[in-house]
Amino acid sequence: FYMQKDIELRFYDSHEAALAHGVPPAQETINKDAGARIGAATVWTVNIALYGAYAVAGNVVMMCELELASCEALINALEAVGSNST
Repeated sequence: FYMQKDIELRFYDSHEAALAHGVPPAQETINKDAGARIGAATVWTVNIALYGAYAVAGNVVMMCELELASCEALINALEAVGSNST
């Protein structure tokens, strides 16, 4: 449980659908422009997950706690597992 992060996954039918229908709400959630590498947008409040960044990977929009690096680590781990299973 050391260094755990909250990551919310939002699944869509396709990558295009994730871009068209997932990115606008993700941007609204973090209230920042696409691709921004930032910290938390607001002050931490107990029992409320705050997302400071998002990533689109395939048909998934990932809401990343505090920074994009949280999601990048998960994406890299999943890619490593996928490449080892073939």
